[in-house]
Amino acid sequence: HWTRVWNGTETGWLAVAPNFAQEQTVFASLRERSPELGSPVIVSTDGGETWQGAGGDDLCDEDAGSVQISSGFTQDRTLFVHQASSLFESQDAGETWSVVFPPDRPHCQPGVVAPTVDSYKLSSSFGRDHTLYAVTTGPSND
Repeated sequence: HWTRVWNGTETGWLAVAPNFAQEQTVFASLRERSPELGSPVIVSTDGGETWQGAGGDDLCDEDAGSVQISSGFTQDRTLFVHQASSLFESQDAGETWSVVFPPDRPHCQPGVVAPTVDSYKLSSSFGRDHTLYAVTTGPSND
């Protein structure tokens, strides 16, 4: 038995909070910014019954890629999203976002020649060790 919980902009990735059974938090990245919710990342804190935009003003307008949640999300409220060849971090459950890589600014415009994040993974114990692995490409200032 399947129940439709989102009928808006096409989704790309889902990320479920580690303590979903208690917290009922799930994030979804969208193929484009949701006109209704004003963000390319959305969040539900009731298991998908209702959805809100997650810090849309801090993110690019383009589609969002993978969303990954800290293993210590209950305490640290940290998650990441890959967007426009940049990596964004939120430390307040998606209320606000800051660019992690490249360190100077996000690359929201296509065709920018700069270092980019191609993929990333959080360690399984990110909540304790804060280890993030990333594949980056492009020019370097080293």
